[in-house]
Amino acid sequence: MGVREFITPTEEEWIDALGVTPERAEGEDFIYLLHYPINSDDHFDLSFDVVGSSVRFRWSQGEEALVDILREGARRLLVNSGAGEAYLRIEFDTADLHGQLTIRVLPAIRIEDQLLFS
Repeated sequence: MGVREFITPTEEEWIDALGVTPERAEGEDFIYLLHYPINSDDHFDLSFDVVGSSVRFRWSQGEEALVDILREGARRLLVNSGAGEAYLRIEFDTADLHGQLTIRVLPAIRIEDQLLFS
């Protein structure tokens, strides 16, 4: 399989959906990090590697990690908002599997995950 492009949101799309943009990881050209507080206890961290086509999502309450998901084979990362809600959707596609991970981040975290054989 050849190298496939991992499509990520523009800076404007990040701002429109969440009001922030991911920062480049220190010393890295293609790895980005986003730390986003939901409320006084909940926050999520998102990191993604544009060249490696990987995404990591971590939801924590205080210091405790409630969910920690790491996936490779990411093909598209989308952010969207409206009607008081904000979402991340990550689409995955490999030779054997395809699916999507949808994470509503506002007003509260909700995760929907689908990963199926191709």
